[in-house]
Amino acid sequence: MTKCPKCGHPHFLGETRCLSCGIVFLAWLEAKAKAPKPLPPPPPKPKPKRHVLEWSAAILAAAGVSAWLGLLPPSSMPLPDKARADAEHKLAFVPPYGWKLEPSVRTTGPVVEAARLSAEGALIQVLIGPAALASSGGAELVASEFQGSGWRLDSSDEVDVDRLQAVRLRVSGGFGVMKLDDDPWMPPPGQLKGTLVVLPGSGRSYLIKLLSANGDAERFEKPFSEFLASFRAHDRPLRVENLRWVLLPPGLVLALWALILLLV
Repeated sequence: MTKCPKCGHPHFLGETRCLSCGIVFLAWLEAKAKAPKPLPPPPPKPKPKRHVLEWSAAILAAAGVSAWLGLLPPSSMPLPDKARADAEHKLAFVPPYGWKLEPSVRTTGPVVEAARLSAEGALIQVLIGPAALASSGGAELVASEFQGSGWRLDSSDEVDVDRLQAVRLRVSGGFGVMKLDDDPWMPPPGQLKGTLVVLPGSGRSYLIKLLSANGDAERFEKPFSEFLASFRAHDRPLRVENLRWVLLPPGLVLALWALILLLV
């Protein structure tokens, strides 16, 4: 006994036709052999590699965060005790002991006097000027105010004031008027010394100036240094000079990752 290849009905060997479905066994088998075979199903579409997308987003986010953190200005130091804050000009300082703080009303062109402190034989001024003064290292101010009044530039160096990079200029000679004990005092020409500190801000420059008589200049260096140590600039500039170094590492990482994406 065997079974029909089509319906599975049992039949005896030697029979040529199925008694159930009526097919001729030989003809049915030949027709089935010649019938076209069905095409295989298409392969499934590849799913997007989620890990590639996730890593790309993570690298882009890390690059953006590192660039922003690198450009952020250093935070201002905490205010010291007895500091006088000036919200209008975005600064604060502690007057040196024994120095008189006077109201400031003087404005010369784009430069505004924010504070004036005096002692016997010396004067400290805090001025607000345009940002270009800091970007030029104070050269414009020296050329216009000091050298134009018979001053000479003795030296220049960099100092740190409230975690910001400032330029300190030392000048001598010249002439000027300093208000001491409510009386104007004008030393003879050539008998003044000056120290100018140019501190960058955001859209402005802080100009801190010390004027003193030539013979008394050294005794005012300590109170002036203490004044600089107490000075706080609340208008902080972005670290534009760090831009190339901030963007270079993320740029290289992004270029490498783009190459990997092209190859996978």
